[in-house]
Amino acid sequence: MDFIDYYEILNLHHTADENEIKTAYRQLAKTTHPDKNQENNQATQNFQKLNEAYSTLSDTRKRRVYDLKYEQQTGSYAPRFSSIHRTNTSTNENTASNPGFSDTHFEVPLQNDPQEKLLLKIWEADGFIEQFKSCVKSTEKKVKRQRRMVEEKKEVLRIFEEEVSSAEVEFKRKYEYGAGPSNLEHTREYRLFRMQMDYKTRIEAELKEEEEKLGPLERQLQEFSSRLSYWEKKRDSFDRN
Repeated sequence: MDFIDYYEILNLHHTADENEIKTAYRQLAKTTHPDKNQENNQATQNFQKLNEAYSTLSDTRKRRVYDLKYEQQTGSYAPRFSSIHRTNTSTNENTASNPGFSDTHFEVPLQNDPQEKLLLKIWEADGFIEQFKSCVKSTEKKVKRQRRMVEEKKEVLRIFEEEVSSAEVEFKRKYEYGAGPSNLEHTREYRLFRMQMDYKTRIEAELKEEEEKLGPLERQLQEFSSRLSYWEKKRDSFDRN
């Protein structure tokens, strides 16, 4: 999964505070809403990314996890909110000569800090959860489509079996004991009956083929769902720590 710079999307520095994030989001939401950019094919996708950025950076826990990845990807230090300490010299970091590191500064957490290790585990778990959610969603669509295909084949076969059964009964009734119309008519109707039987056999083969495709897809969905459940439980255990 490619890294997305949420700070860049919101046009913010990575030391932005909660109010700056909220203000930036509101301003951008007004100008990037799909209803105001109907000629832009990427408008919906861009607006979705904007919402994802705000959802992540406005949530303290999500931002702490995201900032670890941000630091790894960009090499820029993103302050951990669990270990932020501000001096009393200034209440506004923008008044300092070097915002974020002067009169108002962030204290960098110690290396190999247990909290940092936990955040890395959370970030890893979140990555797997997102990955397997995507796998489950896409596989569910495939399974649903394949199940519909199987049901359609079953319905066609059911209807055709009724028609063939009726045709067989009628054929026997007309030609039992050599009775019925001429041999020519008998031959013609028998040929039609055999064509129906052959078509029924073909439908049965197609149904079997579709059912064989469905099996592996259902097993794959079960596997992805199981892995997703594993990482969600693991993620919950991290939250309790």
